[in-house]
Amino acid sequence: MVYIQEQLGWQVKFAVAVLIMLCSTFMFVLGSSLYDKVKASESLLSGLIQVLFVAFKNRRIRLLRDDNFTKISPSYY
Repeated sequence: MVYIQEQLGWQVKFAVAVLIMLCSTFMFVLGSSLYDKVKASESLLSGLIQVLFVAFKNRRIRLLRDDNFTKISPSYY
């Protein structure tokens, strides 16, 4: 894309990007019938509320220090 911009200008580069996006959208629409579309069993909002509640409940939990992850060998660099 940099080559196109330098040789032909940013307008052509933008047009190429738009054409690529249109092709990808067209391919997505053609292939979307091949996917299994599963209905959600529960509301997304209830799942979000559950995550927020558990995170608030666990906010004061102390985690144990794991020495295996805190030490990095010098040969790693």
